[in-house]
Amino acid sequence: KTMAENIKPRTFRNKLVMFCQYKDYVFNPKCLLRTPTEKDRNEIRKKIHNDDKYYFFIDTTKEESLPVNSILGLSDGDGGEAAPGGDMPIF
Repeated sequence: KTMAENIKPRTFRNKLVMFCQYKDYVFNPKCLLRTPTEKDRNEIRKKIHNDDKYYFFIDTTKEESLPVNSILGLSDGDGGEAAPGGDMPIF
């Protein structure tokens, strides 16, 4: 079997976290975590058609403020439409 067939989602996530620590990147920055559950678990998720979809974000810039609304595909706060490219890739 190939390596991709053997790896589990949780293992993949843990490897990403270790990679981010090694490269001094930030895995799922706190400003992107919206609910207490997301903050406790350090997970970004959206409910789409009654299914939870989990997302990973790796911040390589180390900027203090990220464009959260653009990243999460939320409205810009003035009642406008969601930011362009609002769909997040599903892994």
